[in-house]
Amino acid sequence: MKSTGWVVMLLLASGTTWAKGPFGDRAERREERREERRERKERVRKEMEIARTLRIADELKLDEAAALRISNVLKQGDEKRAKLREQLRVQVDELRGMAEGTPAQKDVDAKIKQIQELRVQQLRSEEETLEAAAKGLTPSQKAKLAVVLGMHERQMRKLMFQEMRDDDGPPSPPQPPSPPARP
Repeated sequence: MKSTGWVVMLLLASGTTWAKGPFGDRAERREERREERRERKERVRKEMEIARTLRIADELKLDEAAALRISNVLKQGDEKRAKLREQLRVQVDELRGMAEGTPAQKDVDAKIKQIQELRVQQLRSEEETLEAAAKGLTPSQKAKLAVVLGMHERQMRKLMFQEMRDDDGPPSPPQPPSPPARP
């Protein structure tokens, strides 16, 4: 009995509010961090979009109007692919859920087919966007545009992976190379 009284007094003295619970502040901080990450991601996306437009204008020697036209086409393509990525994420999550249960074979096959179709739609969207953006360009400019877009995509992925790593904490130490296989 005596130790219970001490625990109650300690809790009252610490100022813990029972309405929030012991994890209330932690949940709020987690939500704040999520919001900060969303804002940072959006800011970086906009900065990369501007950098992409400037690089395209520079590499292709375009005037401002042509660069903005291409930028708008690319932005529309980005938005379409973002929607497809979200749909793909949902389908993959559902497939993961199926992997944990005992689904029917036809349901699994249908889900896999939906995922594959979304991936095909993403590739088709990339092709359509490139064709629309390259409209009116010379063959050389179209080739440069494709190269610039490829480099931009790699830079975006690298940046996003870096952001994810930064959000998860310090990177893990590098692993030593594995020894060569013996014949």
